[in-house]
Amino acid sequence: MKAYKKIISFILTLVMMLSLSVNVFAAEPLTDDPNMIEWKYTVFADESLQKVVEEGVIPNAYARYTWRGITLKNGEVAILTPSNNSMGLYCNSGRYITINYTLSRSAFHRSRVRAYVAGPSSEFVREITASGLRSGFTTQATDYYYGMVTNLFSDAFTIKSFSITF
Repeated sequence: MKAYKKIISFILTLVMMLSLSVNVFAAEPLTDDPNMIEWKYTVFADESLQKVVEEGVIPNAYARYTWRGITLKNGEVAILTPSNNSMGLYCNSGRYITINYTLSRSAFHRSRVRAYVAGPSSEFVREITASGLRSGFTTQATDYYYGMVTNLFSDAFTIKSFSITF
């Protein structure tokens, strides 16, 4: 009877210890989820990209705080890259990339998704008057891709959300 109680006690202790360690693995984030990406942004005074006006991070969709956005005045340019890779998102040639963002108001602006190495020869460009954009293109080169938004409007506007997915 004593041996029986020791065995039951040992099995129950073992089950409790294993059940505690399972919870740790369940809390790991999903890295394939595009909502998990935090974007680093740099605002420049103009398209020469010489004078930095502001830098910051756009929190991911699961952040527990509010974000005020990126305000761009006339002529200012925001360059957006993943916070963990300043070159951009790595993508193979022939993949479809989607850029998606919202603005605080309808405004005339230029939107770009540019290849880090290939540069302007492999980029998606749109000049539109709208309160955001959801569009895409098929990549021409295997490269790192990042986003750019330029204010071509006379008044300031704020980028409220931003993502690039493929």
